[in-house]
Amino acid sequence: MKRHSLFLILGGGGFTILCFFMPWIKLDLTPIASFTDTYSGFSLAMEGNSATLVLIAAVAIIGISIYMLAQQTPWKPRIPVLLSSSTGILGILVVLRLAPLHIPEESYQFITVALGTHWAQGTHWAQVDGTEMKTQLTDLINLEFGGFGAAIGFIVAIIGAWSLPKSDPSMENSE
Repeated sequence: MKRHSLFLILGGGGFTILCFFMPWIKLDLTPIASFTDTYSGFSLAMEGNSATLVLIAAVAIIGISIYMLAQQTPWKPRIPVLLSSSTGILGILVVLRLAPLHIPEESYQFITVALGTHWAQGTHWAQVDGTEMKTQLTDLINLEFGGFGAAIGFIVAIIGAWSLPKSDPSMENSE
């Protein structure tokens, strides 16, 4: 099982990369305006936020595991993989927790106009600034599989790194 742990790390990193390009956030304004949009981890990373950390961490995990497979030293990547996976999971949590703040600016401008028009036509009128508008968006945002799948990929990589041997098995047997 210890030799296969490196393949588990590689599979977790690959699954994370795959899920990075799947939808993470769905914005559904159909009750207000006929507008629905989804944002993948890649489109969120193009805005230069914490989703970029997720991509960097996943690529690091894949690079580390491929390098260690080529060097045939599967016991060495434990700490870098654990750090990369932890960083990636933290990035995912930040993106999903602060989802209204990660919506691209061009979509946010349309949403502001649509919500402002809807509230102005409603029976209740409230002065809403940009911060409150982003807070109100949480009711219209649904989380999609991509972010959760990327987190699962990082967890698989952590499990693989955790089950790696702690040192060179040939050195332990020679003593």
